[in-house]
Amino acid sequence: SSNLSQDVMEDFDNRYNFVINKVQEFIYKEREKQEIIANLVKSLSDLGYSTLITTSDGIMFFDSPLGIEYKIMLRMLKDKLAIKFIKIIPNNYVVSDSEKEKDIELVKDWCKDCQKVLHYLKENNIYLEPEKILNPTDNPDIIYVSFSTLPTEIKELYSKQIENKKKAIIKSKKPE
Repeated sequence: SSNLSQDVMEDFDNRYNFVINKVQEFIYKEREKQEIIANLVKSLSDLGYSTLITTSDGIMFFDSPLGIEYKIMLRMLKDKLAIKFIKIIPNNYVVSDSEKEKDIELVKDWCKDCQKVLHYLKENNIYLEPEKILNPTDNPDIIYVSFSTLPTEIKELYSKQIENKKKAIIKSKKPE
């Protein structure tokens, strides 16, 4: 019977060690992910992008220097980094072909900034293999997001930004 209990103990130890290793691996990956995100935020802010908000499901939105309707959407998916360029449009708005072409040109310009961000990460010893980056450079595209489909947190902030822009325009038109 001592052999049986020894086998049971060995089995328990193996399972316990397996679980502990998995937990440590998870903690390590989470820490690594947080470090990548912190460095991304730093490099984007150095390039003139400011963090707008992080939604409850971990999607980060950045303001872009191109205008308040243009946002950068960033998300870590498992160990992949997804970067998307979005433009907020009014509900039921139809984007014309010429507008789409103009936006694609903006995205191409923005891809240069994206390369700077990846270079910055490398300089900070964070290496993301190309297949780990769902990179806009491969396929420059813009995602049009109608206002009504935005996460609530973004709707509120975006509405405030539009309000502030209107106030600024009104102020600038006032005669001295």
